[in-house]
Amino acid sequence: MQRVKDQQLSTSTKPASIVIAHQNFISPLQDWIRFYCKLLDPTSLTHIFPVTKFLGLLATGTTANAKTLVQQARNEAVDFRYKYGYEMPVYVLARWIADKSQVYTQHAYMRPLGVVAMVLGIDDDNGPKLFKCDPAGHFFGH
Repeated sequence: MQRVKDQQLSTSTKPASIVIAHQNFISPLQDWIRFYCKLLDPTSLTHIFPVTKFLGLLATGTTANAKTLVQQARNEAVDFRYKYGYEMPVYVLARWIADKSQVYTQHAYMRPLGVVAMVLGIDDDNGPKLFKCDPAGHFFGH
């Protein structure tokens, strides 16, 4: 990996997240945290999952639900790329996660997902984006 200071990074800190706009997304995020955050244990970063090369997901809540959601999001992103021929935009993935979460709250026989997901990604048109999706099906961007 190249030195982090040689790369152009754009950071935005929130109470529970760090978003880094970079070409290769998740690995540089973890390397950046290891390099700049000396007090943070890098092995504690277990809730940041890569979805595609340009999309990542930070999940808080039930770990089993988070891993299932990430696997389904990966499948949805691959299907989107196969069907339309380009990478899935961040907005589309966030809307898909919110729709999926809302369906689980609609039926009495389905247990709602216990996951709050933050979708991190880089769009070709809009640049870096961050969306928060809650279990009720509401999502909004920063």
